[in-house]
Amino acid sequence: MFNEQKKQLEIVSYQDPRVFAQECVELLERHHQASAAHTLRVVEISALAGLSLGLSKENTDFLIYEASVHDVGKRDVDARLLSLHNPTPQQIATIRDGHIKGTRERLKNSNLEPSLKAVILEDVMQHHEDILFFGNVKTPYPRNCENVSSYDGPERRKETSEPSERAKILFFADKLDRSMSGFNNVDGKEPNLENLGNRVRKYLGDGAMSAEDEKLLDVCVDACSKLYSNRLLISK
Repeated sequence: MFNEQKKQLEIVSYQDPRVFAQECVELLERHHQASAAHTLRVVEISALAGLSLGLSKENTDFLIYEASVHDVGKRDVDARLLSLHNPTPQQIATIRDGHIKGTRERLKNSNLEPSLKAVILEDVMQHHEDILFFGNVKTPYPRNCENVSSYDGPERRKETSEPSERAKILFFADKLDRSMSGFNNVDGKEPNLENLGNRVRKYLGDGAMSAEDEKLLDVCVDACSKLYSNRLLISK
């Protein structure tokens, strides 16, 4: 009897990833609505791209979870910083450092099933690591500063595997939405649907992507265009 009770106590109840993803969005929404709105758009762009690519249900589910939690670390950044119209380079570095580290810690400390957590954590962290995607690109993230290297330093970059297709979709969806919306869209202008792909290419630098990455970007551009075209039609 005692042994049976002990076995029952040892059974771990893991959190449903759908619930965790929803909680992350709600947590961010209470802290900074523009960041939460960006997250939801990245979810939609990623899901549309996954559908166009014919991803399996499992891969699509993972992609939706990952897009839902990719910026949850912004909950640990001062909302006043997140709302600045023209942040200084140092303020930008603070936002980037804080939300990358915060996202990683929240995922690591989550009660997701370990193997599922490992996949989500790796993809979400990889979407920040421009240099892992495109070798020679000058990453905008201050990867050499002390507080970044303390949790995600050069030794991790050496050991990290080639980014998954999901991580690359998330990377493109994130960059495309930021390009479209100006992130906070503080000027009130309508988003510009022209030359979306070229904006990302300019950001990365000439020759930074492989032919396969170019095709993946085109799919994500199409998904982003569909999302914003529908939003513009609804708003008129």
